[in-house]
Amino acid sequence: MELQLQNVGIIKECSIELNGLTIIAGENGSGKSTAAKALYFLLKKYDFLEKRYSTKDEKSHLVQNNLLIEEIFKCSMQKAVMLLKKDRKILLQWSALKEHEESDKKKISHEKLDSSFPIYIESPLIWDLNDLLRDLAQIESTMGIKVDTPFFMQDLNFKLHIKSSKNGLKITDSLLELMGGVFRKASDDRYYFYKENFQIDVTNTASGIKSFGILQILSENNWLREDTFLIFDQPEVFLHPIWQVEMAKILITLVKSGVSVFVNCDSPYMLEAFKRYSEVMAIEEKTNFYFAQDGYIVQIEESNSKTLAKIFEKLSEPFALFEKIESKVIEKSFNE
Repeated sequence: MELQLQNVGIIKECSIELNGLTIIAGENGSGKSTAAKALYFLLKKYDFLEKRYSTKDEKSHLVQNNLLIEEIFKCSMQKAVMLLKKDRKILLQWSALKEHEESDKKKISHEKLDSSFPIYIESPLIWDLNDLLRDLAQIESTMGIKVDTPFFMQDLNFKLHIKSSKNGLKITDSLLELMGGVFRKASDDRYYFYKENFQIDVTNTASGIKSFGILQILSENNWLREDTFLIFDQPEVFLHPIWQVEMAKILITLVKSGVSVFVNCDSPYMLEAFKRYSEVMAIEEKTNFYFAQDGYIVQIEESNSKTLAKIFEKLSEPFALFEKIESKVIEKSFNE
């Protein structure tokens, strides 16, 4: 499967393979999160169509008339156009043209995308919003009031509280050992982190532990399965370098077990860990690295090694700045 983006937000062009583990690295504002969210909403939208509409004609009518486009891509992507090709490529187009100019550009076919359903993890701070999101959901259901909250956050919060009826992959043993404790619901239906004999409120739990806690509960609730597409936006945030390596190992283990994983990452430790563990676990053929810069997300000469070389070259740029600072310090001390 391949994700193609053209003129979506800051992205001018992007074409990436989605056949196991996909990693994008690049500067802030280079389009990494845009690609991640576009993929999530495309998969979520098609899953929604599959469940709600039984015939191709019904789906065709819905897509062609943009009844869901505005709902799913509101704010930044209201004019998105989705194309599902027979070769299973996804194309999300954004056009700055006027409505009458872009109407001729819409082409839609209806080959089934995949059985994959997406999970989007943006931040471990989802735990801090647990009570708020739950209360907003109750307000919506009891009072019929629509509260505008990010859909992918609502979706993740749902999966943290509701167990799937399907069987999932169990990866909790390694997670509990890393965290030194466990996330559990108490009698008040709220999550706490339990370490030794202490019950710790999730808001007072280390952010790094919260990241692993999300995976623990998703695993226990059977949401990590072979039909899962896990989209993780910068999992290295809040993690010590050693834990970044451990997180990479866990994500590689999920890919080895059949889960599709899409990651935005700017940590040299984690990128190196992805490379090494993909080799150790023999999933090199299912691993693809991409570099994001100046609106383009590309793989250098279709080579992971050349792409990583470019990524590490970019990540090393701060050291050149350090050298300039050091030279100024030396110059200053020499003149004194």
